[in-house]
Amino acid sequence: MKNPHFLIVDDNETARKATARLVEHCTGCPVECCGSGEEALRIFAVGPDEFACVVTDLEMPGMDGLELASRLQAVAPEVKMLLVTGSPGVLDGTEIRGRGFECMLAKPFDLATIREALGRVLPLPHNPPLRPQGNAASFFQRPGGILHAAA
Repeated sequence: MKNPHFLIVDDNETARKATARLVEHCTGCPVECCGSGEEALRIFAVGPDEFACVVTDLEMPGMDGLELASRLQAVAPEVKMLLVTGSPGVLDGTEIRGRGFECMLAKPFDLATIREALGRVLPLPHNPPLRPQGNAASFFQRPGGILHAAA
């Protein structure tokens, strides 16, 4: 994989854009975004070897993150995946790992939390702190991001 990409899948546009910005900042890698599992499958099918990781929301209309993970693994068993959710108590670490995810992040998560999760997928460059601008500032500075490690 010469130039790894990340695929961000979330039906909430604000969360999707914020996650994309954090991933780009932490990794320096290009990011593609979409709002549904169905759209993610179409994007992934074009070049599954180009993606270093898929970051997907758990709860979405239509195809949820668990079904998306299962379908992605059928195409590319080695794909790395991170799960994000506003309902972190729904799954435990064993189930998360059993579904092929590196870990689960509870929304809202902060820069340090997503950086730790992304570090499980690929080596990360050293980056200066992200300086939020405009309305995004409050989203990036919310405390309490919880990384649920899939031990």
